[in-house]
Amino acid sequence: MKQVFWDKPIFQEDIQNRLQVLKQLAVIFSQHHITWALGSSGLLFFHGLVDTFHDLDIMVLNSEVETIRLILQHQGTIHESPPHPMYQTKHFIELVVDEVEIDIMADLTVNGFPYPLDPEEIDHFVELEGCRIPLHKMENWLTIYRAIGRLEKVQIIEKYLKK
Repeated sequence: MKQVFWDKPIFQEDIQNRLQVLKQLAVIFSQHHITWALGSSGLLFFHGLVDTFHDLDIMVLNSEVETIRLILQHQGTIHESPPHPMYQTKHFIELVVDEVEIDIMADLTVNGFPYPLDPEEIDHFVELEGCRIPLHKMENWLTIYRAIGRLEKVQIIEKYLKK
């Protein structure tokens, strides 16, 4: 398991806000022993592969969705979304906290193929100002990005994995 300490200066105010919200989530999830991992562009950001990210994509265990719903109901505005035809994700919760969009996904499914969070696939952690942020496995996001046709992200991850 790799641990990285995030000590790079962040100058963009919007990214600082997203990081603050991410820290808040990390503290809440830690207090409630929630298994989770950051994915998508946030994952790429912490690996230094992109300069920014626009929202937080959080992968969680299906068995913990009800607990997450309860603990987050007072943190921001929660929106439950019906399954998108392409994704069919079992649980998809949209949450806005301090103007930061958060997508919480349990049993992510793309084009009929499931990509559930497996705790064994959390292979990196980033320490962000004393908060431990679990990162989802990069290879999983390569597969997910291929499935949804995000070729730019596929190329970024392929280049990273070749190192």
